[in-house]
Amino acid sequence: MNKNKCLEKLDEISAYEDNWSELGGHAFSKNLIDRCRRMVDKMNVSPNIMPTVEDEICFQFDNEDIGVEIAVSRGEISCFVSDSAENFSYFVFGDQESAVNFWNVFVGTFADKDR
Repeated sequence: MNKNKCLEKLDEISAYEDNWSELGGHAFSKNLIDRCRRMVDKMNVSPNIMPTVEDEICFQFDNEDIGVEIAVSRGEISCFVSDSAENFSYFVFGDQESAVNFWNVFVGTFADKDR
């Protein structure tokens, strides 16, 4: 997904109303959408974007070696990483700049390998 498609996806998500999923899901706040837009603008590797019914917007990357998911919510930005050997890591970022820097360095390493 390229950067323009990411921003279009965020536009689509911003239009979701309460109960947008069969499992529920609240409408996403303008602040959360804007926060995600700022992050996407600074990402060197465009993520796959997926909303969750837990009021998060997830940025995802995966290939045969690694899977990375950054979940952005109103309160925090968390990350889940898994590898092909089924090792898992979970951590929380202190701010969005740290999350974007991690994405650009860590995901960038694996994305470059796929090119």
